Amino acid sequence: MPGLRLAGGQHRRYAPIAMTAKEKLRQAADELSELEAERMLEIITRRRERDPVIAAFEDAPEVDEPLTPEERASLDEAWEQRHDSVPLDEFMRELD
Repeated sequence: MPGLRLAGGQHRRYAPIAMTAKEKLRQAADELSELEAERMLEIITRRRERDPVIAAFEDAPEVDEPLTPEERASLDEAWEQRHDSVPLDEFMRELD
C-alpha cells in the first residue's frame, strides 16, 4: 500500500495530491516516533553536508555499455602488468 509506514507496521495513506511536498513532509514527520525522527534528521544532515563533487560521482548512473575491443585489450594489458609490481617494502628498500 503506498503511503507512510508507521511504527508497528501500520500504514497511513498520504493526504490528497493537492498537498505540497513540504506539507506532505510535515505530515510524515508528525507521524514519526521520536527515534524515527532523530534518524531522519541524521540522514538529512548528512545529505546536506555531502561534498557536491563526491555526490556527483556517487549519484552518477552505472555505466553498462559493453567494452570495445580496444578497451578490453587495454584492461587485459593492465591486469597482466600488475603482476610485475613490487611490494611497497621492497620498493622502499630500493630507494634507500
